[in-house]
Amino acid sequence: MAGKRPIIVVLPSPTGGRRVRVNGEILGLAHNVQDLVEFLAAGHGPSCGSHCSAT
Repeated sequence: MAGKRPIIVVLPSPTGGRRVRVNGEILGLAHNVQDLVEFLAAGHGPSCGSHCSAT
């Protein structure tokens, strides 16, 4: 998978958040789409330019 960084968002935990991993690194717990967008926009995910939007 040269050049690719797998993004994994698991099923919700009992507390309601979803664990987010990029390339095996746990980024945190996303409680909504905006949380996920923020993780990816912070430079941990692929470059998404204007495609990153929670609306």
